[in-house]
Amino acid sequence: MDGPDPGVSRQRRPLRLPGSHADGVIKHADDPDHPWHESLTHVADQLGERHDFILKPGEAAVWDRLLVHGSGPNESDDDRRGMVIVFADGAVEGFNARDVMTLEEIRSLADA
Repeated sequence: MDGPDPGVSRQRRPLRLPGSHADGVIKHADDPDHPWHESLTHVADQLGERHDFILKPGEAAVWDRLLVHGSGPNESDDDRRGMVIVFADGAVEGFNARDVMTLEEIRSLADA
């Protein structure tokens, strides 16, 4: 995400790690800094160089489900909004929808 406001650079753009999908699923683990879903923090230093998605308002990014991706906290005064659509087969071994949260659960994180 990018825009004319220099503060947008403090919003921590979504990132991707090219080639990270090539070896299949990387085991996720609990992370106390991200209680809403498991993460790859425990292997972050092994994942290679990060590349930011530079998106303008209205643009979209689509990637393979195995591509390592993420974003950091928004440290600007401007809202960062996004929408995630996941097409997944819930019957696949290891499928975990733990990162599905209600709006109230998300709001409670802001109060913490």
